[in-house]
Amino acid sequence: AVRPAPCASAHAARLNQANLRHLRALQALDGVLAGASQRRIAEALYGRERVRQDWHADSALRGQLRHSLARALALTHGGYRELAGLPPGRSGA
Repeated sequence: AVRPAPCASAHAARLNQANLRHLRALQALDGVLAGASQRRIAEALYGRERVRQDWHADSALRGQLRHSLARALALTHGGYRELAGLPPGRSGA
């Protein structure tokens, strides 16, 4: 089962918005890799009540989760290097 990471709630006030977006993106990716459904991931990130109210086929909440997953995939495909201020990786490296 996917559970919210303790740091997501305990330290959220100290995180700026960009850091919070990156954190949620990586938490969403962790959920996918663990085999959780997108709805279960959303419950872990945003809370069951919000998902119960706002989880619809074309809802902004679902779009937000899809965007988080796309961000996480971009980070895993080398985007983390740009985020860290590193030069692009070499092919095959």
